[in-house]
Amino acid sequence: YPELGLQESKSSALLASELEKNVFKIKSGVADMPTAFVATYGEGKPVIILHGYELDHRIMTGCLEPLFHKTIGWRRIYIDLPYMGKSQRVVNINSAEQILDAVTECVLQITHGKKFILVGYSFGAYLAQHLALRHKELIDGMILIAPVIFVRAKERELPPHEILVQELKQKLFKNKDKQVWFDSLVVQTPAVWRAIQKHALPGLNLRKKTALDRIFSKAYAIP
Repeated sequence: YPELGLQESKSSALLASELEKNVFKIKSGVADMPTAFVATYGEGKPVIILHGYELDHRIMTGCLEPLFHKTIGWRRIYIDLPYMGKSQRVVNINSAEQILDAVTECVLQITHGKKFILVGYSFGAYLAQHLALRHKELIDGMILIAPVIFVRAKERELPPHEILVQELKQKLFKNKDKQVWFDSLVVQTPAVWRAIQKHALPGLNLRKKTALDRIFSKAYAIP
């Protein structure tokens, strides 16, 4: 549904309904975000899960739920970060540090001061590292997937992009997001591309790009 920021009640209700059909439990209104999204699954030890930049919780459920379904005793808590997915903006969020503040408040509300496992991917892993520094007494373990270490791109030393498995012909898309994701893959197979379309691209379509560009062009680093 096309709705204004902080008024996306129909869109939030629709996504919540779809998640609940798949046995997820939905919590809204955390950390003073009226339509903030926190999806939980399972019972047991809390596992806080933070997705990457511009995405939403679906990139993480697609990655982790096939693993968690083989175990018991874990309460998985997937958070949509501010300006991403279906979490609405908080007033005066102008930096990554303020995103961290909102996420920290959300996590403390959900866990009620109990110890938890922390999982983060990319930018979510960057937030996880700083959350752990703030509340190391609450962290029972941490998993970092492709974490951001050096914030400034010029400080990173990365190998050249190389396609390791190529079972798909080169594609040209009108949609820029699709093109960027396809070109970045090192394993280009039908199964991988189906997973990207199912778990990554939907979140990109929901992000608030103008707000994120403003924050990350000036205030990406967390002191």
